[in-house]
Amino acid sequence: PSKSNQSKFRQSSSVSSVSANVLTRRHFLPESVCNRVENSWALVQNDLEELGLEFFLRVFESSPELLALLPYGQSYLDTPPLERKEKLRQCPLLRVHSVHVMTAVGNCVAGLSDIESLIPSLRSLGSE
Repeated sequence: PSKSNQSKFRQSSSVSSVSANVLTRRHFLPESVCNRVENSWALVQNDLEELGLEFFLRVFESSPELLALLPYGQSYLDTPPLERKEKLRQCPLLRVHSVHVMTAVGNCVAGLSDIESLIPSLRSLGSE
């Protein structure tokens, strides 16, 4: 093949590979699954603080060693489980963290319709 044909092939190949790498809602999840996720999230989104806090309390109840991942969590490790749960429930830093995480999850749910723009958000969240 001539150089001009090779160049055209490279261009069309790169366009195809870019197109193949772009994820869309249609290719990522079936519409019915996206709708179920969005409908479920609608039940949660009005109470992010309490539900997020409850989520973390359950995580820390089943895996207390994960508290060490939080800058303020280490101080709760030696507390007996029932007392720890109540102290964590009152912890303003955990409440803020809970809302932050639940908001990020909500952004992911909202981004199901635009996976391409969601990926940078997820990468940014993962680097925090």
